[in-house]
Parts: sequence; structure tokens; C-alpha cells
Amino acid sequence: MTVTVDFRDQGFHVCVSGHLDRATNREMIIRAWHDPHWDEAKYAIVDLRAVTSVDLTESDMVVQASMANAGSLSTMKTRTATVHACPEIGRLCEVYNAHLQQDLCEARSFEDYQMAVNWARGTASSRAKPRFRGPRWPEGAHRQAANGK
Repeated sequence: MTVTVDFRDQGFHVCVSGHLDRATNREMIIRAWHDPHWDEAKYAIVDLRAVTSVDLTESDMVVQASMANAGSLSTMKTRTATVHACPEIGRLCEVYNAHLQQDLCEARSFEDYQMAVNWARGTASSRAKPRFRGPRWPEGAHRQAANGK
């Protein structure tokens, strides 16, 4: 497994080759978060076309999406385009995409690299800095709490 993380043109370019597993996923996230350019990134392109084997579950992708949501609380809204050449990776990417908070980050998966780049660098997404939102109250709970119930 090889992971490269490069910041250029206002975005992260991540390339993974070989075996893709939980450790590789965590390494991608942590290396991007520790990069000094993390707060100024507008997009990320994750190139998984050179992945030869996958050992990830849908649960792993939900956890990764939760980590991405948490990491996005302090940055501007970003777009992440994942490029893959394998239907299994595409399916896992869709699970990840479905669990992202769309007001914090957008994600799509592609089989064509140039389409991924064009979408990720697009300007259709709002770049407003999100504000931190605490936990959501169940419907009516705030009224009950205010009334001492």
C-alpha cells in the first residue's frame, strides 16, 4: 500500500495504490488533516484507480464519513471527488457519500479522472464557512426542558 498526499491548485490530490484497508483510510485522513494547507483546501481528489485489493466494509465507510464530518466543522465547505476503477470501491464510495453532512462537504465518485477533477474544482458549491452546530433536540424537547418537564 502506498499513499501520497499532495496539496496543489487549492486542493488535495491523494493517490492510493495496492491494498486498501482501514489503516490506509485512516492514513489518508490523518495525513490531510496534518497538512498545513488543510484549512485553505477547497477540494480533494482521491485517486483509487491503482488499488488492487479492498478490505473495507460499509461500516468502515460510515466511520470514515463521521470523521470527515468532524474534520469539516472547522473548515470551509469542500468537495471530494473519488476516482475508482472497481465496482466494489464505487459501492463503498456511495455509502461514504450518503453519510456526509452535505452542508459541510460534498462528495461524488467517478470512473473518469478528468470528470472528477472538473467536478471537484467546480464553483457550484457554496464556500461559506459552516458554523458549529451542537446536538439536535428531538421535536418539542426544548419546550419540555423550558417548562421543567
